[in-house]
Amino acid sequence: MRGKVVLFYPAYEGPPLGAPVCLLALASPLLAADFDVKVIDAAITANAETMLARESVGALCVGISVLTGPMIAAAISSVWRVEDLFTQRRAMFCDCLFRK
Repeated sequence: MRGKVVLFYPAYEGPPLGAPVCLLALASPLLAADFDVKVIDAAITANAETMLARESVGALCVGISVLTGPMIAAAISSVWRVEDLFTQRRAMFCDCLFRK
């Protein structure tokens, strides 16, 4: 393994919209390149923030997806938590736009 990458989809209001496609699109080539990828979807994962903190230990990076609207506040909170706990790690926002 080349190292661990954590991909996080923050919580949002309402029912789950489906799989976090943008994170799965990132996970696929990372897995093919022999990275250990952890995808955490807060819409369906109990204690997602705790899991984010636990999985971030030793990770090369933490990627946090965000949609416009209220999800932004949850994403920013997640970034602060990761940065506060792991000052040697970097958090990045990733947003995938799908167009016809």
